[in-house]
Amino acid sequence: MSDRIRNWKVLYNSYTGMQKKAVELLYKEIGTQYIRDPGVYLHHVIPCEKETPATCLDKNVFVLGTWEESPTIQRFIKREEIPADGYLVKVMANPDNPDLHIVILTGDTYREVFYAVVDFIDDYAPKGAVFQSHLYYPAKFMYGPWPDYYRASAPKIKTRSIFTWGHPINDYREYIENMARMRLNQLVIWNDFVPLNAQDVVDYAHEFGIEVLWGFSWGWYSGRNKRDIDFAHLEVLTKEVIEQYEREYAHLCGDGIYFQSFTETSEEAVNGVVIAQAVMDFVNATSGKLLAKYPNLKLQFGLHATSVVKTTKYIAQVDPRVEIVWEDCGAFPFLYEAVDINNGMNFEETSEFVQKIIDLRPGAPVGMYYKGQMVMEWGAWEYGAFGHQTGPYVMGVTSQETKEEDLRTNRTIWKSFQSDWIVYGKNAYNMTRMVLEKTDGNVNVGMAGQFSGKIWYSTAFTAQLLWDCSEEYEAIVDRVCRRQNLQLS
Repeated sequence: MSDRIRNWKVLYNSYTGMQKKAVELLYKEIGTQYIRDPGVYLHHVIPCEKETPATCLDKNVFVLGTWEESPTIQRFIKREEIPADGYLVKVMANPDNPDLHIVILTGDTYREVFYAVVDFIDDYAPKGAVFQSHLYYPAKFMYGPWPDYYRASAPKIKTRSIFTWGHPINDYREYIENMARMRLNQLVIWNDFVPLNAQDVVDYAHEFGIEVLWGFSWGWYSGRNKRDIDFAHLEVLTKEVIEQYEREYAHLCGDGIYFQSFTETSEEAVNGVVIAQAVMDFVNATSGKLLAKYPNLKLQFGLHATSVVKTTKYIAQVDPRVEIVWEDCGAFPFLYEAVDINNGMNFEETSEFVQKIIDLRPGAPVGMYYKGQMVMEWGAWEYGAFGHQTGPYVMGVTSQETKEEDLRTNRTIWKSFQSDWIVYGKNAYNMTRMVLEKTDGNVNVGMAGQFSGKIWYSTAFTAQLLWDCSEEYEAIVDRVCRRQNLQLS
């Protein structure tokens, strides 16, 4: 590789927080084309310099930092060009030496600087790779020439989340890194028992600007796994919930708790008790007591629409301090399988229902989970394929062999899910645009699934929708499919 190709350096302004993560991601990804020569045992490095007012742009440079701290960024970018909560990427020739390039990677905060690096690596670089004789040569990207590029971008949806179970997370660090790579910012983890390394998981997520909410049951009642609940004495259950929170979660530096209660069923009433009314009374009583003691506690109520479709008047009375995150709201993208006809609702009816729940509690936080992703094997009740956790455990720390085995086992079913998203993905696109128009982005839209191991098309496509659904549908598909970290099969 010629000296001209290696005539690059990285200028950073702070090696802390997410700017540190941004430098490391850039170094790792660019390094695949830079620091080794195929077949030659020769090691190179990319020089990284802390920028100062005297820094010389004597090489091709990547410049990372916020506008406030970088003299180089201030020279070439106006502050108002960087959108609030967003980032800016600019690839340009050096005006003082047109043979050299300047790549500006900046954002509103360090988190958005990281997102700028993601944009450059995942969306710009693949289009700069060399196609020759119908073959793809990503390593030749570094040879250039590099086309000019300018992209200023900010999230359309404020909270972009994932709900998952602790069981299938084989590598929590990789999982969180993949979330950050997709610009997701909230993770809800459901467990039967709190992991021994729960605090480590929270700390690592926070390094990437991701909130963590721990999920546990508040008298969970499923159509498959019905628990005997004394609806006449719910104050006993309230006491149990508060004791569990204080015993297991209050000491963790998480960002809140997520709970489910009574609603995961197609039944509207149980033994003459209207589920919507009972859950409203119970949630209000329990959350009221919790918030009286912990006024800054974030509470999310995972509510399955199947049991309350006709009784939402009760749900409208849920404490406005509690964020309701809706599931099973009708047709795809709220179904695990796109062709499933559960609930008997088509896309238009689903859209009308979603608009209704957005308007249900004016001023109160609201969210919803898309499905159509890989889940746990719920066939346990019939086939013994699923095992509940039997005690506290170490989450997301497994061997490479275990990860490879799970990937081999799940690969076929992931093809089915991804096929659904290729065929029906425009439903999610249209739904997201409607939700954005209805809420101006002040909403939580997420995915329910397990996602472990790779960045799959269906997950990456949904994440891109949540970041920016203003592009044409075909442009989003093209953007996502070109990413080199995408797993399609």
